[in-house]
Amino acid sequence: YESALQLDPNQPVVLNNLAWLLLKANTNPQRALELAQRAKRITRQSAEVDGTLAQAFAATGLHRNALAIYEEMLSYVPPAERPRIQQ
Repeated sequence: YESALQLDPNQPVVLNNLAWLLLKANTNPQRALELAQRAKRITRQSAEVDGTLAQAFAATGLHRNALAIYEEMLSYVPPAERPRIQQ
């Protein structure tokens, strides 16, 4: 992914996948966050990118930001298909 990123630094799939790998390896959550944020700026509405970004926010301790991304993701789902939360 690093080589692909050098060829095209604005490829959202590469940015997202590299961020995800960094998160899973728990090697550099801050870099993962930066990559995921770049992917988000390019794609705007992508469940895959948003999921990675939320995980990156959580991994860097920015839990409110992660929650905001998850809430945004719910807006992608039609109201009839949204999960019901029982209180």
